[in-house]
This record gives sequence, C-alpha cells and structure tokens, in this order.
Amino acid sequence: MNTWTTPATIEEKLIREWQRGRILTAILGEDTLFPLRIPLKGPTSREWVDQFSMAQKWIASIGHHSNAVAKFGYRLEWREFNHRTLGRNRVPVAAVFDTARDAVTVLKREEDVEKVEEAWILIVAAFGELEGWAKDNPLKVLDYAADWPRILAVLRWVRSHPRSELYIRQVDIPGVDTKFIERTRGLMIPLLDRVLASPVVDTTYHGATAFAERYGFRAKPPLVRFRLLDPSCQIAGYTDLSVMADEFAGQPLDVERIFVIENEIDFLAFPHLANAMAIFGAGYGLRRFEGARWLNGKEVYYWGDIDTHGFAILDEFRQYVPAARSMLMDRKTLNQYREFWGIEDKVQRRTLTRLTPNEAALYQDMLDGRYGYGVRLEQEQIPISAVRAILCP
Repeated sequence: MNTWTTPATIEEKLIREWQRGRILTAILGEDTLFPLRIPLKGPTSREWVDQFSMAQKWIASIGHHSNAVAKFGYRLEWREFNHRTLGRNRVPVAAVFDTARDAVTVLKREEDVEKVEEAWILIVAAFGELEGWAKDNPLKVLDYAADWPRILAVLRWVRSHPRSELYIRQVDIPGVDTKFIERTRGLMIPLLDRVLASPVVDTTYHGATAFAERYGFRAKPPLVRFRLLDPSCQIAGYTDLSVMADEFAGQPLDVERIFVIENEIDFLAFPHLANAMAIFGAGYGLRRFEGARWLNGKEVYYWGDIDTHGFAILDEFRQYVPAARSMLMDRKTLNQYREFWGIEDKVQRRTLTRLTPNEAALYQDMLDGRYGYGVRLEQEQIPISAVRAILCP
C-alpha cells in the first residue's frame, strides 16, 4: 500500500494549523505562515514504472482539488523529470496555499472567521492594549465570540472601580450576571492584567481561585476549623467550630498543645487530650494562619501525608509557625507501614528550606526514588492506635 499524499492528508495538515491558531492569527494580520507550502509525497521512480496507472490517477486526484480545477484552495508546484522508460513527465511536488483565506475556504471555516473578525473589531476598539493578546489567542477569541460584549463591559467596570472591595456578587453591570464573571475568571485574568495599571493588580495572588484577591474584590473569608480535644475547654458548649481566619488570629485560645491535621477523618477521630486542640489543615490553604501569631507561643505539631506534597505543606506551614514540629512524618513510620504505600499522582519538586535535617533527607530520598518513584504513605493509612501510642506512651 503506498503512502502518497492525498487531498485528505493536505487537509489534515491545515486542520493542525487551525488548531494551533496560526491560520486565524494570519487572518488578524500576523501573517508569518503564508504562503504555506506543503510538500507532496508521490510515486518513486520505481513506482512510476510498476504503478503507472495509479500514479496518473494520483496526479489527477491532487489536481482535481487544486485551485486550477476547484477554483479555490491550493495551487500546485510542478517538477518536470525525464524517465529512461517513460520519457518526459510532470509531477506535482507541493501544494501551496498563498493566503489564509485559501486555507479557510478548504476548511469551510468562513463563518468562524467572520465571528473572529467581528469580535476583533469590538476588542481593539474598546481596549487597544488587547490587540497583541487577541492575535496570540485567536481560538479563545472564537470560543467566546458571543460573549465579548459582556466581557468588555466587565473590563470597563473593573478599570473604573479599581480594587472595589466588593464581593463579585455585588457588581452591578447591565446585561452581565455575576455568575458570568465567576465562569470566565480564567479568561479575565490575562485581559485584566493588560488593561489595569500595575499597582491595581496584586501579583502575589495567582490563578482563578485567587481572582478576587488579585483584583481587589472581597474574597470569601477563609475559615479555620478546630476541635477542642479537652471537654473542659469547650466554648459555650461547643467543641468543633469553624471561625473566620481573622477572628481566629485575634482570639488566642487557652490550650497548650495544637495539632494541625490534614485528613478530615483523622481530625475527627483524634483522641481527647488535656489542654489541647486539633485544627483541620486542608492542604496548601495555610495563609489563613498568617496573622495567628499566638500559635508561636504554643506547642504545635503538623501531621500530613509522607510524600513530597506533605513535606511541601509542612515547609509552607513553618513560614507562619516556625517552631512547628512534624508528627508521624519520619522514615521509621514510612517503613513500618510499607504495605500501605501508594503512588503520588505528581511528585512535588521544590527547594524546601524549613525542613529539619532528618525531614530534608527523607524528602530528598523520595525525590531520588530511593523507595520507588512517587511513593507515598497517606496519613489515613496509619492506625489511630499509633497516634495514641505517641501521645499517651
């Protein structure tokens, strides 16, 4: 079976260029792609002799789809050659799309191009500084083609109300519901970064989940959930409470020992202890402890998974509570429960500067694959009896 280029092969190459956004970028004026020359793989010298009839049909098929016959699409580049058996012949060696419009016609994407061009006019008229972004991201321009009037209205509002300190739910823009802003946060971030003055953007916050903080909206207040492990320390009869982080920071609790625990069930099952409390850790959301300086005057322990992410979270926690100690996150515990080892989805590779020497050595061994790639021991695999054994020896 031969592997000669077919009209379908040519179209597949065009589709790949479309999916990369390069054809639309060319339509918008950044034309580094066209003329686009696609080399053709045709019959070899031997195939011309052995499959002459098929070779002639191949030329006819390629030619039938060219602009010489179809009146649109590609033009053919030809090469003449002399064959000792067949004599002088002419063979196509490349299909050339001279302009982006030629490619668009073949792909039947004229309607999409029209949508992008209409959106382009709106975007550049409203915010000239978005011209470069639109040229670099034409497929996003197309994906949100019907939404650009609302997107631009949001950009105008935010620029007119810098760092408003309102909840997004309080933003009142005619024709724009606030759920729309929530849904399009990922798109809004690169746009707002370009249309807002740099002091308005807090670049210490990243990603859609920190959208409010980055642009000065009021964020949903972070909560700290804790259990009072000593019934005599209960607050108005409650032992399991969630409070706003700033309230937690401003109201020291009269306990001696504090255990920050990542797994919720372990947090709930943690044994009763005199003058002690447990805090539900909840991963990397540790900035909520930033103002709770009273924790530094307590005996604080952190218990998370024994894996690269667990050590990264421990390292980050010590940014806020430098004297915090780890619990059940050592080599002995890892080896003791070998039968419960799992594999991390993605190994976390960071330079961690706040680990103790023993923690740092174990972390490095995990990065180096000493125990196997991505080995982890989740804290819920460790029996509660092991917790009791170290707390109540």
